[in-house]
Amino acid sequence: MSDPIFTICTVAYHNFSLLQENIQLTRSLNPSAHIKWLVVNNDISDSSIYQLQSECVHVIDGVPRVTKGSDRGSHHHAAALNRAIAAVDSNLCLILDPDFYIVRPRWATDVEKHLQDYNLAFFVSVWHPSHYKKYRYFPSVHCMFIDLKKVERVNLDFTPELDEASRRIDLLERIPVPRLLRACLKVGISRDTGYKIFAQYYRSLLLHDELVPVWDPNSSLLRSRLKSLIMKLLPDTVSLHPQKKGYYTPSSFLSGLSPKLSNLQCEEFFWKSSPFAFHIRGVGRASRSGCIDQGEITDAVSSFVSGISAQ
Repeated sequence: MSDPIFTICTVAYHNFSLLQENIQLTRSLNPSAHIKWLVVNNDISDSSIYQLQSECVHVIDGVPRVTKGSDRGSHHHAAALNRAIAAVDSNLCLILDPDFYIVRPRWATDVEKHLQDYNLAFFVSVWHPSHYKKYRYFPSVHCMFIDLKKVERVNLDFTPELDEASRRIDLLERIPVPRLLRACLKVGISRDTGYKIFAQYYRSLLLHDELVPVWDPNSSLLRSRLKSLIMKLLPDTVSLHPQKKGYYTPSSFLSGLSPKLSNLQCEEFFWKSSPFAFHIRGVGRASRSGCIDQGEITDAVSSFVSGISAQ
């Protein structure tokens, strides 16, 4: 078999059914593309992940679970991504969350051409604007295409640096200021998974391009027009409202295609004014706590995948 266009690196942890749907969707939307999956099994108690093993899906053992600290989940996930990136044997790599579904037909060849035509090192999803504590205008680890000919692998360290950020957040929580002001002081404060890559490359000459997230600036803390106006007047570094023109769009595609998924408040992303992907976040944690039924979500995703694949 020829070398893969992309190697997709992902981490399995309480998400077998969602990952299985993602592999099926990727295959159906890219029938002529050779795409290899590298799955790190971070749940040693779940052997079902090894059922996915095939010529194009390689499952490798995960890393020991981190048992201390409020950020132990991020460290566990990041360590698995570091193990995956070290095993990639293709020039183009995609870091992908198991519940991040790319819905654009033939996206593999389209993205490969886009990377080459514009000499890009990264093509990515950004942190959704609702996560204002995260860094902006740079790749998130939810969906990160990387050209390994342009990016030194040794610099791709996904380990978070959350200790200092946690101390700063704790300090801000003690300051008696209005909730909105406290939120503004937390903009970009987090150093979650992928922060080291952001710090390494944000101001470099390497080029990257971004997907456009779907976001309503009048949601969450910005429900009033006055608050929204204030955010537009503030510097970007302390505004809950990203100032970069064209950074987001209020238009949704899931609302018309899948009301069930839309009701889950999935994060949606456009590329070239067309639907590109949606992201279901926190499914594993929520299902383990009993907040949601992962089976129902899998059924909704399966129905959507079947509809997309049939087009």
